[in-house]
Amino acid sequence: MPDTKTILLVEDEDLLVILQTDWLERLGFNVIAVSSGEKAIKVTQTTPGIDLILMDINLGPGMDGLETASTILKDHDIPVVFLSSHMGEEIMEETEKITPYGYVVKDGDMSVLGASVNMAMKLHEAHRVLKKKESG
Repeated sequence: MPDTKTILLVEDEDLLVILQTDWLERLGFNVIAVSSGEKAIKVTQTTPGIDLILMDINLGPGMDGLETASTILKDHDIPVVFLSSHMGEEIMEETEKITPYGYVVKDGDMSVLGASVNMAMKLHEAHRVLKKKESG
């Protein structure tokens, strides 16, 4: 399918990778899963056509999701939806500094994940169209 969207899933918990990948593939997405921020950066540098990044905030040792997203967004215009197991005010404030396209609680309903991904992609496309109109 030429219109299949590709999602980069950045998650360090194996079980969640399996569950989220399965769910997203059922919804028709192509999923590339990596377990660290460093691997995510490498994938965005070497793999064209990533339409959205689902980014865990807490990635274990190494870069966290916020630092990884900031690094990627310096060079790429890709919408980022953050994943986290908690919704503290401090975390929300930190994610807002990075221009996220959404925030999903990991242990929530998988249909919310799918809806959030679709909304983020539509919002990003609307921003692209608006930017194109404004630039001439």
